[in-house]
Amino acid sequence: MAKTTFREKTVIVTGASSGIGKAVTLQLADEGAWLALAACDAQRLDELAIIFIITLHTCAGGC
Repeated sequence: MAKTTFREKTVIVTGASSGIGKAVTLQLADEGAWLALAACDAQRLDELAIIFIITLHTCAGGC
């Protein structure tokens, strides 16, 4: 059975700033998905955005 991939697919994640939503967000990002994130806690969502910015900067040469 072929594994489903989310590479270059758009995914909306609710509850993205903590718990299962955050874990799903990080996994999808690692798989190369385009993400639209929603959460009640704006500060945690901002912190997640910073993680992505650092990761993108670090991986600019390819991860």
